[in-house]
Amino acid sequence: MIRDQFEIAGGTVIGTDHAKAGKNNQDAFCWIASDNAIVAVVTDGCSDAPHSEVGAKIGARIIAETVSRRVENYNNSITALLPTPYPPYPFWENTYSEILSESGNIVTALGVNKKQIILDYFLFTVVGVLITPWTTIIFSIGDGMIFLNTESEKNGPYPNNAPPYLGYKLLPKTPTSMDPEMLQFKILRAIDTKDPDSILIGTDGVENLVSFAEKNMPGKSEKVGPISQFWQDDRYFKNPDMIRRKLALTNRTVTKIDWESGKAIKEHGLLPDDTTLVVIRRKK
Repeated sequence: MIRDQFEIAGGTVIGTDHAKAGKNNQDAFCWIASDNAIVAVVTDGCSDAPHSEVGAKIGARIIAETVSRRVENYNNSITALLPTPYPPYPFWENTYSEILSESGNIVTALGVNKKQIILDYFLFTVVGVLITPWTTIIFSIGDGMIFLNTESEKNGPYPNNAPPYLGYKLLPKTPTSMDPEMLQFKILRAIDTKDPDSILIGTDGVENLVSFAEKNMPGKSEKVGPISQFWQDDRYFKNPDMIRRKLALTNRTVTKIDWESGKAIKEHGLLPDDTTLVVIRRKK
């Protein structure tokens, strides 16, 4: 069983800029591990939308559940799941349509002004991974980061800081400035499942986590540390809350007293944007 071959952990923290503005954490994550597949998703809600954390949480769950459910119907056929040389990709097209249908039903249930509901609640980016016994696929809509073994890749930023959001496809008319192909699932990697030892998917806030590896954590002499710690250190898999705790400690504000001057000195958190990651590694 594929879930017996890998272990998985994740966590999220609100960014300091969002906390100062009185906003919620607009990131979310979800994973589902079954006998035949592991699906993990991170989502990042639009900062300018008033309630995008709602859609991010619902969307992460819908996407993970839909991919997990539909992959069972393909009997884990590697040829069915892998993208063909040119779009459309049957599995991903059908899965995408079902995700839009499920999301649309929720929008309809929330009220008659569907356009405003979508703009307020359902704008979020997506990065996900699907692992089956034969093939592993990393997919996305919009910005985010992936780490496959020692290789990394960043999606974005997009012009005018306007990434594509899956929710745009729910609108009666998509924004004229947005290429329709950008609103489809983009296949970032499609590899044999025997190849990855570790996979990390994250929202764009992970970029700051990477760049501050050599900085001290607020109030500590301990460094933030390299991103590789999340798949190399056993503690992140033994304690399901450890990634969240690490991110929270990296982003806390600490006040110290300078006894010579008698002044209070604040050390602020290092992650201005909401930061979320899910890491998967092969069991040792």
